[in-house]
Amino acid sequence: MNSTKLCWWTPFKYAVPADYENWFEEQALEGWHPVKVSQWSSFAMRFKKGEPKRYRYVVDLQPAPRKDYKRIYE
Repeated sequence: MNSTKLCWWTPFKYAVPADYENWFEEQALEGWHPVKVSQWSSFAMRFKKGEPKRYRYVVDLQPAPRKDYKRIYE
């Protein structure tokens, strides 16, 4: 079994942030945890296989975040 996978996000399938969040949470329950989601293009995401776990994900759509925006949430 592969320990990593690449997923392509389909904006037509997950157009609402809550649907996107639910999809991330389902992946975590199956043991797939995000390793990389680009700030500028979330169409391709890399996941790593691990222990299934319940997480809460929040998708915050920011087309052009300010320079200090990311630092606020780290």
